[in-house]
Amino acid sequence: MLEASTTPIRSFSKSAGFFLLLFVALFAASNFLPIQRHLWYDELYTYYLAHSPSLSQVVQRTVAMDLAPPLMHLATRFSDELFGPGIVAFRLPAVLGFFFGSLLLHVSLAKRIGKIWAAVAILAFWSGEFFLYSTEARPYGLLIFFFALGVYSLDHARSGNFRGLGAAGLVVAVAGMLLSHMFGLFSVAPLFASELMRTYKRRQVDWLIWVALVVPLCAGAIYIPILRRFGAAETSPSVTAFSRKLVVFFGKSALALGIPVGLSLLGIWQLRRSQGLGLPQGNIAPASAWEDIALLATLALPPFAINLLFLRTHSAFFDRYCITSGFAICVCCALVLRWAARLTRGADWMCLWIFAGAVIYANVLGPAIQRSLGPVYPKSVEEVMPDLPVVVVSGISFLEVDHYAQGDFLKRVYYVTDADGFAKYAHASSFEGMADLKKIFPIRANVEKFSEFRKAHPHFLILGTPQHSEAWFLKKMMAEETVRKLGDFGSIYRDNSLFEVIVKDQAGT
Repeated sequence: MLEASTTPIRSFSKSAGFFLLLFVALFAASNFLPIQRHLWYDELYTYYLAHSPSLSQVVQRTVAMDLAPPLMHLATRFSDELFGPGIVAFRLPAVLGFFFGSLLLHVSLAKRIGKIWAAVAILAFWSGEFFLYSTEARPYGLLIFFFALGVYSLDHARSGNFRGLGAAGLVVAVAGMLLSHMFGLFSVAPLFASELMRTYKRRQVDWLIWVALVVPLCAGAIYIPILRRFGAAETSPSVTAFSRKLVVFFGKSALALGIPVGLSLLGIWQLRRSQGLGLPQGNIAPASAWEDIALLATLALPPFAINLLFLRTHSAFFDRYCITSGFAICVCCALVLRWAARLTRGADWMCLWIFAGAVIYANVLGPAIQRSLGPVYPKSVEEVMPDLPVVVVSGISFLEVDHYAQGDFLKRVYYVTDADGFAKYAHASSFEGMADLKKIFPIRANVEKFSEFRKAHPHFLILGTPQHSEAWFLKKMMAEETVRKLGDFGSIYRDNSLFEVIVKDQAGT
């Protein structure tokens, strides 16, 4: 890695100015509406756990119920108490973590590939699907921050100046990653790989750095009770990890970056022609930067490693588990563009503005266009047959409906459980423990066993989507009872399709 010859504060300020203003403007514009959107299921988990009666119960309940360590839950609780209750304050730790993590990554990258190309890499990251997690009250914003702090601190721990400060930053960064997410170790691994490569090239062990990397690994002890529950619940095949998930993971990144990268390459080609330049020469990355290559290569491995692990445990794989790998893809794109633009005047600025436009389109213009072209429903879900109970088939939607519904509609809302139904129609048991969850979370709606609900309610409505992986109850009713789709109606919930169900014994068949 490049030696950090300046103080941390001075090196940080050198990458500020124009780029700081650009990042603030794009970040604020892109998050103006998303930060105020409704909390979804995973965020509600954070919300309820963070609002446990005491701090000790926050930690105890999180370890017992969530697959994420308690750092994010404690941070959101602190933010909520400091700034007052509200969605913005609740999501503030994730927002600040994502933004300042991006800023630190820009500083670290700028020393290697230049400020403009470092900004291109950051904006590429912001224009993809992972930017959604900049306003999600889950651990991903914090994970980005601590990873960025780790890279930044590693630079200074290797320099002649401020080695102690850099080592202290490494301790905080490694512990922070481990305490932010269960798969934080996969984001710690690139730091180890980079220092291992440096040790090999120098034939000398830097004990200060290795102690700073190894000592905070003891924070991983908090995973022991979490891992005991990991994989215990059956998961729907549609989210279970297998090789196709790798294609989907990298394919999404290719789709998100394809247009801005393609436009950039086309513009570079036109500029090279106009300036009388031939094809670019040289390596994409300096051959001497073996520590950086080791870090970047290891950073791209989590999708493969986690999928291999989940093939054994039959657990659910989601792209967000590999958010730092998404950043590695964006760095690779910036390196390719930098290589293609070599000796080309103005190409770097052109790429910068193309990716700035991509951020605005992906997070502001695109969603606005989708909203304007979206369907307009004449009636809301709450207004349809108000005398009938409503079964919400997805546990994810049920928790959202329970949190936001009010008045008489909430009294009509049910979640139905049945072990045999879960196994037969959903091949999963993720939400079978909803009754137990109600004993801990302030769930106001009704949770009943299928046998009890069927006896008491021969005529009811179902809110759900048949294609949903957890919609076992809707599939069961379609197979065994008289079901009629009433249509799609307006709602703030994930599902908006309503079905009417009449139990066949009551229908006279």
